[in-house]
Amino acid sequence: ASDVYKRQDEYIDMFLRVLNEEAEGHIVIVTTGIFAMAKRIAKDVLVLSNGEINEVTYEMIDIPEIKKAIFDILGELEE
Repeated sequence: ASDVYKRQDEYIDMFLRVLNEEAEGHIVIVTTGIFAMAKRIAKDVLVLSNGEINEVTYEMIDIPEIKKAIFDILGELEE
């Protein structure tokens, strides 16, 4: 499992490099089902579940109950 997280981190690093190079002066909307990516690239995250949009602020992301709910929605195992 640690190889998976290492590759995921490498992918996120690469994505962030490209995003930082290309996004200056633009509004960028990113959709992802990878929680680690969402957490690293945005201060606030919108979670779409069953047709309902919920905002999760950066401060809320590490609240255990909210983090568990996000992982359940995304179908991910906790990091």
